Amino acid sequence: MKNLNHKIMYNPHILKILNFLFIYGIPLVTFAQQKWQFDESRFSSSMTITAIAVNDNEEMRSAAIEIGAFCGDDCRGSVLLRYEENMDKYFCFLLIHGDGAESITLKVYDHDTGEEYEANNEPLTFTADAIHGEPLNPYVIALGTTDDDYIPQVNGVTVTPAFVTLHKGATFQFSATVAGDDTDLVTWTVSGNDLTATKIDDDGLLAVAAGETAATLTITAISFYDDTKYGTATVTVPTALIFDDYVVTKWDNTFVLNIAKLEDEGNENIECDWYRDGELIHAGISYSAGETISDKLNGVYHFELTTSRGTQYSTDKIMSAAKAALLRAYPNPVHVGSVLTLEGITAGSVIEVYSQTGTLVKRAIATGGTDMISINVPAGLYIIRTNNGELKIVVE
Repeated sequence: MKNLNHKIMYNPHILKILNFLFIYGIPLVTFAQQKWQFDESRFSSSMTITAIAVNDNEEMRSAAIEIGAFCGDDCRGSVLLRYEENMDKYFCFLLIHGDGAESITLKVYDHDTGEEYEANNEPLTFTADAIHGEPLNPYVIALGTTDDDYIPQVNGVTVTPAFVTLHKGATFQFSATVAGDDTDLVTWTVSGNDLTATKIDDDGLLAVAAGETAATLTITAISFYDDTKYGTATVTVPTALIFDDYVVTKWDNTFVLNIAKLEDEGNENIECDWYRDGELIHAGISYSAGETISDKLNGVYHFELTTSRGTQYSTDKIMSAAKAALLRAYPNPVHVGSVLTLEGITAGSVIEVYSQTGTLVKRAIATGGTDMISINVPAGLYIIRTNNGELKIVVE
């Protein structure tokens, strides 16, 4: 193994692959006797290939699949597929040995069925230190009745919706449509954020951190098979205002916007929308719960406004006294690993638990009446957000 170790030590492309294997805990040893054997000491150079195997346009998902590289009948490297849990794929991380501009073809052997396949791909030209594919954009080894040199055709990616306004602490589900062959695999990223707690998961669910300071975020969905094809969406994160600083409450019945304060701050031609429990209920500088004083404010309220300068603002959420009295969480403090009981949450409402840094640590759907959630989080202060309002709890 002396020669192989020497080549790994001085080949940055191979080091990149090995670093990926190390980070994700993929073993470098085989679990079964490989069909094809080779003597790497005969060669002074190598190149690498990171690939998935596709048979009849379906990914081969088995650790019993062996990939072999050949120059004529001479095996130049072989390896079994390895499952990478974080990406839910079976990868071939293959080191191919050679000298000069030799023609390299690929074969696939199924240890479960004993079947051997010739890959449909065009031969690779051996180039020392070259790298074909990477985990986020693997080379595709095509078998079966696929087209010659099968590579999924990707014409474009569209993210839906293309524009959305989200408040701090909110979550939103994006979707991506890939035009071309039947392959909707994409990699999601978010950019422009100031906090790492603002992130998007592998399924396109965006979480905006409660303390996020960026005004605009860019969501990108990149085709898994062609990283030159991608779609984007723009997320506007309105500047947050303190509700009570800009609203006067009268008779527990009416909210009135403090226009003078906003104009003193340089805002003109203000358009205001009022929301209760997350739904738009009124547009104007004031909102009333009803025509009589007996009609009381009852809900979780916030307002959004746009000024003549195009600036968008959103307030924090404030709970009316009538609704606040209904929302409870106990025991509080609660012990790590214990069950927390919640009361006063509307059935179907989303229950989200956030850390002090704005990281979403738990999410559930309320059944209505009394809800119980397990608190398996480290000790500290947490915020529970629901459609009915917010509560702070202490975990110890």
